[in-house]
Amino acid sequence: MRLRTFIVGFACGCAAMGFAAMTLAPTQDPADMEKMWQEAMEKYGTPAQEHERLARLEGEWNVDLKMWSEPDTPYEVMSGKASYKMIMGGRYLQQKFTGEYNGEPFEGTGFVGFDRIKQKYVSIWFENMSTGISLSEGTEKDGLITYTGEMPDLMQGKYVSTRATEKIIDDNTLVAEIFMPGPDGKEFKTMEMRYTRAD
Repeated sequence: MRLRTFIVGFACGCAAMGFAAMTLAPTQDPADMEKMWQEAMEKYGTPAQEHERLARLEGEWNVDLKMWSEPDTPYEVMSGKASYKMIMGGRYLQQKFTGEYNGEPFEGTGFVGFDRIKQKYVSIWFENMSTGISLSEGTEKDGLITYTGEMPDLMQGKYVSTRATEKIIDDNTLVAEIFMPGPDGKEFKTMEMRYTRAD
């Protein structure tokens, strides 16, 4: 009963916070408030051309990966499959990845959206070989999205800064790379992923 009361109270609290922005000017004409709300929704709440770019990735993909643990060392290889799907009315791109690493099943889930307030792509990633969550934000220039953020480094037992790039080569090919600091603090490429459309 206590848990149920907490859940209901928490939900009501969130709803009150969500509606707070619409009630900041209680003496304002309701019709004007409705118009302002509709304009704000159109400007910040509806999908834009950046979301159309994300939607190009919907479908099934084969993925080939190269991974470097340190600079100037041989890379490991891994392959997997990725499924992309737009959700919540075309606002977010969901990725589900499955593969095998060192003989163990690997799975990861990611979400990418374009925040029209920040004017940035926002990415989140989590997987079954870590309890950490990777977060990053990115901007696009000449078809290349560059993300900066942080990810958990299990070997160091801490989060490290990262830079990632992503480019749609054509409707059937996507290339992504991830960079992180090496032992000397200099950035090196730790992962390269080549997606090839399977459907």
